[in-house]
Amino acid sequence: MLYLRDYLGYPEQNIIHLAGGRANRSDIAKYVEKWLPLQVTAESKGFVYFSGHGAPDPKGRQAYLVPH
Repeated sequence: MLYLRDYLGYPEQNIIHLAGGRANRSDIAKYVEKWLPLQVTAESKGFVYFSGHGAPDPKGRQAYLVPH
C-alpha cells in the first residue's frame, strides 16, 4: 500500500488494503462488488494484488484463492 501511494503516486482513496481479519471473503466481495463499480468507468484500468494462498478443488481441479 505504501509503495503504491508513496512511489507510484496512486491516490490513497484509490487503494484498498485488506489484511489479517479484514482479508476475508465477505470484505473482499464487498469491495469488488460494491465499492469498485462506483469508482471505475469503461475507460478505467485497475488491478488487484493478492498475496496469500490458493488451493485446487479436489473434484473439479478449479483453483481458488484462500483468504484469511
